[in-house]
Amino acid sequence: MTSFGHSFDTGPAGREGDRPVLTLRQALAGALILVVLTAVVTLAVSDRVEGFWLRLFPQSVALTDAEKQQLLDELVRSPNFDRFLTVFQLVRNQYVDPLPVDQLLEGATRGVVEATGDPFSAYFDPQEFREFQIDVSGHYSGIGVVVSEGKDGGVVVQTPFEGSPGATTPFEGAGPDDPVGLRPGDVIISVDGQDVTGESVEAVARRIRGPEGTQVTLEVLREGYDKPLKFVLTRRNIDVPSVQAHMLDGKIGYIHLTQFLPDTPDDFDAALDELRRQGMQGLILDLRNNPGGELQAVVRIADRLLPRGPIVHIEYRHRGRETHSSDAGALGLPLAVLVNQGSASASEILAGAIQDYGVGVLVGEHTFGKGTVQTVWPLDGKGRAGLGRRGEEGAGVKLTVARYLTPKERPIVMGKGIEPDVHVPFDLENLEGMGDLRRDPQLRAAYQRVEQMVAGGA
Repeated sequence: MTSFGHSFDTGPAGREGDRPVLTLRQALAGALILVVLTAVVTLAVSDRVEGFWLRLFPQSVALTDAEKQQLLDELVRSPNFDRFLTVFQLVRNQYVDPLPVDQLLEGATRGVVEATGDPFSAYFDPQEFREFQIDVSGHYSGIGVVVSEGKDGGVVVQTPFEGSPGATTPFEGAGPDDPVGLRPGDVIISVDGQDVTGESVEAVARRIRGPEGTQVTLEVLREGYDKPLKFVLTRRNIDVPSVQAHMLDGKIGYIHLTQFLPDTPDDFDAALDELRRQGMQGLILDLRNNPGGELQAVVRIADRLLPRGPIVHIEYRHRGRETHSSDAGALGLPLAVLVNQGSASASEILAGAIQDYGVGVLVGEHTFGKGTVQTVWPLDGKGRAGLGRRGEEGAGVKLTVARYLTPKERPIVMGKGIEPDVHVPFDLENLEGMGDLRRDPQLRAAYQRVEQMVAGGA
């Protein structure tokens, strides 16, 4: 299988808005919400990717002094604000250990975002935001595996990257007949001797990552083994491949998109050109376990596959509807698209558009169901919006800002997603065979459909 690489550039920073003149009482309120207020002062200026679909707008929007004053007045008038001040003072004066004001403000800031009740909106402290930026860059130092939440809880190995430490390191005591490396479906139970069975995917990933050349010890549970398996792995720099491609029998091309990064469209074009050069007569596009990514990336790829018309409609609270469209020039080959419950956001945009236009058949299971768009506002070390000066430790805020619809204006319902045209289940226990035509029932079904279309069948 051929992997196509990508690069990642850091965008320029925003600028700070002017500070308002406040009364003493308003200053008390302002001190408590300073980080939250300034999170909306300036928008950053470049598109990025996240585990789900993320977007940053390319213009600056400053909060005026009058708007700040109005917001502070609303806070001061709210009866809940007096309650907040009372709780704040009680914690400061009565809690068993003294706590710094900055720590309390950090918690209050996080609480404002959590009050939305939206699982895709979040406040990141500086450490969390550093990890977030690693996630969106596709470059990090670690062991080279994708982890996800298991269907019964816990953190499981989803995909080891070919040639990575996670894929090439045997477990301690392995015999000659034991498979080498971590395997899809392995359940991670400890990292460096620390029990992680109750931790989130993000927390476990942070434990596993670290400086290049250092070691990390994992214990995993694997089906067919009575005891946990212990892996001692040496971290190295990892470039996450977003496009993998090869030719199957019968001149049917296979392209696996792991996520939508800024360079994914160029890598997709390169893969498509190489498969065409080899005489490709049909294509299978694998979007399984693809959590999404950059708006412009999925739009550019959809433009390669769809006829002229809308690709996606985005509906904002204040800006109304924005439509991204394709020009003339579709793929023009039989096409099947593999999807499952790990196909989210930008993956659902592409799958939904292909289904709406009828230019391909969707095979697998229903998609994740995430019909929303997020924006991230980076904050510098003082809580101002912007990427911060070089070397500063900044926090960040991620908020859901819009919903999207397919070309035929179908909404993507949370938890329901998009239903495939051909339903084929794939159990977690069989993940090791994913991508193998002999062992992957979904891939085999897609292959048979494309093969029929190439032959002129139904």
